[in-house]
Amino acid sequence: MENKENTSISVISYFGPVGFIIAYVMYKKNKTEFNKFHLRQSFGANLFLILAYIAADVALNFLIGVSTYFIWQAMFLAVYAVAIFIFVTGIINVSKGKTEYLPIAGKKFEEIAEKVIK
Repeated sequence: MENKENTSISVISYFGPVGFIIAYVMYKKNKTEFNKFHLRQSFGANLFLILAYIAADVALNFLIGVSTYFIWQAMFLAVYAVAIFIFVTGIINVSKGKTEYLPIAGKKFEEIAEKVIK
């Protein structure tokens, strides 16, 4: 369990791509293992969010018809529901002082982000 006073960087990193960028800049001045772990997890979560959004958008380009608007809303709602679940889980882990992998692909997030966040 990490010291609770240095968790603001980790919490901010779970507020979407902009939050991640802000947290990464702050991390450069306050490098801890706890913050590094959560930055890596949020990097993966943000990457997932961006790629899922792009994939949904590309898929919709092939679905042209009367019900396109409904399908568009359903696809993006699903993407955002999964993203919110992942981000909220990360924030809960930070608030409890845990370094647990995020659900679905947390270990994969760690592998991808360890090349970027050192």
